[in-house]
Amino acid sequence: MEPAIVARGGFVDSYIGDAIMALFEVAPASAVGAAVDMHRQLRPLNAQRVARGLRPIHIGVGLNTGELTLGTIGGPQRIKCGVIGDCVNLASRIESLTKHYGARVIIGDRTLAAVPAGAFVTRELDRVRVVGRLAPVVLHEVLDADEDDVRAAKVACRADWEDGLARYGEGDLDRAGASFRRCVEAVPGDVAAAMRLRRCDRYLTAPRPDPWTDVEDLSEK
Repeated sequence: MEPAIVARGGFVDSYIGDAIMALFEVAPASAVGAAVDMHRQLRPLNAQRVARGLRPIHIGVGLNTGELTLGTIGGPQRIKCGVIGDCVNLASRIESLTKHYGARVIIGDRTLAAVPAGAFVTRELDRVRVVGRLAPVVLHEVLDADEDDVRAAKVACRADWEDGLARYGEGDLDRAGASFRRCVEAVPGDVAAAMRLRRCDRYLTAPRPDPWTDVEDLSEK
C-alpha cells in the first residue's frame, strides 16, 4: 500500500492498527488516484490468496480535503510527530463508512470539488451528519476502484440511481424506492443501493422526519 501512496506524491503519517494515515500535499486528485491504485495492486495478491483457499483482503479508503496542523505534539512524558484538525477527524469518519456502504473508496464533497471534472467515475452516495458535526457532508463513491464489471454495471444504472436520489430528496419515497430497487436488481452486490431501498421502506412504514430532509443523522463514529 505504501508504494502506491508514495508514487502519487503522498507520504505515510502513521500506522494505526490495520489502518494507514497518509497525507498528500499535492493536488487531491493524486490522493484519489493513490486510493484507486491501492485497490488495483491488491488484486493480484487476492487472486493468489483465493487460489490457495484463503479469504481475499478487503480495504476501504476515506478521503477528505482541508487544512490541518502538522508538527510535534505531546507533553513532557511523550511526544510524537503527527497531524490534528477537523478535516483529519472527518477523513477517519469517512473511512469508517466504507463498510457501511460497501464502498471501496469514499471521498467528501470538498475533495470532489478539488478534482478535475471527469478525472474519475463517481456517484453521490449519501448526505449525512456525522457524530460531533452540525453541518452535513455529501459522500461520493469512486467507482474506478471497483472491478471492471461492477463499475460498468453501476454506470449502466446511473439514471435510476440519480433518479432515486432526487426522488428521495423530494420525499417521494415510493418512486425513490422503485428506482433503487432497479439498481439492486442490476447490481445484486450493490450494498449502497440495498441500504437506500431499506431506508425508503423504513420511512414508508414509520414516522419520517418533519420537515422532511434527505440528510441522515449517523449515531456511531
